[in-house]
Amino acid sequence: MFVFRSTIDIPANAPLAGYADRVSGRSSAAAQLELHGVGVTGPQPWELCSVDALYPGVLASPQPGSAVQRVMAASHTHFAPMLDPAQPELGQFDPALAALFQNGLLTARREMVEVDNCTLYAADVALPVYRRFDDPPTVLNRLLTRHGGFFPNEHQVIDRAVRIFVLGQGSRAMFALVHHACHPVTRAAYGEVSADYVAALREAVQHRFGVSVCLFLLGCAADIRPNIAGKRIDWMPRSRLNWRFRYPPSAADTEAVDEQYRVAVQNARAISTFQADGAPFRMQTRSVQIEGWGAVAVPRLTVMDRFEFFFLPFEVSHRYHLDALAADRSGRKLLVSCAGDVKGYLPHPSQLVFGGYEVDASRRPTRLTRRVHMNLENLW
Repeated sequence: MFVFRSTIDIPANAPLAGYADRVSGRSSAAAQLELHGVGVTGPQPWELCSVDALYPGVLASPQPGSAVQRVMAASHTHFAPMLDPAQPELGQFDPALAALFQNGLLTARREMVEVDNCTLYAADVALPVYRRFDDPPTVLNRLLTRHGGFFPNEHQVIDRAVRIFVLGQGSRAMFALVHHACHPVTRAAYGEVSADYVAALREAVQHRFGVSVCLFLLGCAADIRPNIAGKRIDWMPRSRLNWRFRYPPSAADTEAVDEQYRVAVQNARAISTFQADGAPFRMQTRSVQIEGWGAVAVPRLTVMDRFEFFFLPFEVSHRYHLDALAADRSGRKLLVSCAGDVKGYLPHPSQLVFGGYEVDASRRPTRLTRRVHMNLENLW
């Protein structure tokens, strides 16, 4: 097994992605993004890589002549260059910038490691909130969901856990995987290049556990965003109609978000430790039927026969994650959003009757022609 990481130097005046109204937006200053990975050699080599980007885009394309199965997972930061030329309404694609990421992936030094154990740490963060009003299903909520845009819905219970998987040999930590669901949209300036809160989270994991490689895997965050909100009209009482997401957030908001993640990592407690019985990691791929789209290839990473990560080429509704937890409270099956050739949003079947951005309005910029959803049982 090996691990690797690379720094991507983004120049000033680079076109950025993330919002339909910033297609012509450009970076105001040079900055750095990161790419982290783990892989195995042998008859069936594979690599899992996390990257600071909206979608993996061209990084998900197989390399000519390479036998390596490469699974790419994007953090979904809205403050990075667009890597997918097939979705121009989400940002201008620049081949030179895409080449920076490709070179970083291919030339990163692979460092051989051995691991024989994994410890899961977890902590909750108060920041994420559900952003649709399809619960409770009142008439007003139906109208808000279909026509009103995003609103903080603190009624809907969600999973706010940050899960940190620390892989090690004996007592020495070798690298980490982090799984968490929240849109990385906590920065203020459209011209900013940033990994968003993911950078603070990653740095805190690196500092606490003494690792350099830390793969961030975005959970089911299609309908989850940071609860940075305020009144529409200051002198009126807070109510559903007088409470909205504040955008852009202030510099103080951004720092408070980063501090929440730092504190969560420092306070994360060990949940369980398990030893490798055989190969610590196994990667397999199966075909999964998506209603309204067809079959998609879904890689599955099994960690020490205890946890399974499923890498979906969609922004996945949090309700799928809640369904998985309801079926197995141990949380051993974890869905990863924005992996591979991302198609757009994957709403939950229960959301279709309400419509709204994730169900309908998002299909135009991502070029989905029909409503899509998935039977979770087909994934397992």
